[in-house]
Amino acid sequence: MKNAIIPLLMILILFSGCVKLNTTEELKRNGLMNVIVIFDSSYFTISDLVNSSITPNPNLNPISERVNNTLIYYFSNVNPFESDLFVNSGENEYLGVNPSGFLGSNTFKYSTEFKFPYYYYYYTADFGNASIQGDDVFNKSYLLNSAQNYTIDYDVIYFGELISTNGQEIDDKKIRFSPQISNDYELTFREFFLTNWLKRLTE
Repeated sequence: MKNAIIPLLMILILFSGCVKLNTTEELKRNGLMNVIVIFDSSYFTISDLVNSSITPNPNLNPISERVNNTLIYYFSNVNPFESDLFVNSGENEYLGVNPSGFLGSNTFKYSTEFKFPYYYYYYTADFGNASIQGDDVFNKSYLLNSAQNYTIDYDVIYFGELISTNGQEIDDKKIRFSPQISNDYELTFREFFLTNWLKRLTE
């Protein structure tokens, strides 16, 4: 019964007013990231529901704040491919959402290759495989195809020289992936090895 309620509840949330989710990942040369996750809703009750149902992983020393209906979570020097950024709080038995499915290794791949004289970095996103639920019963791509009046964006801040991307360049060194437009994205960039070594010392 619980699994039947969860998809219905999530669809109702996204149908019931403007919902915005923005994740910004700042890539670092040491393989870690700074991550900011912002959830904004036009309804106070929806923000309450999300706030009571998930919590940032305390092992990652997160900083979180709430401004009216906007929830903001900050993570510094984390590896979301190894540690979930969020965990279920258990306070709301009907919202079995694992938001780390939006951010983890089943959605994103990030690898490095050294080809003299450059380090090459490859970042891909497959939002069709993004799990919104811990048990993978309900798939995020189905949710996105079913809902209305929402905005979900993933912004990636990279370093070095851009080689290729099918994302949207919204600023210098900043690319946007929009799951509501496409499931598959890629970003490739590179940096001269001496520059890379020197800048690693200051990160």
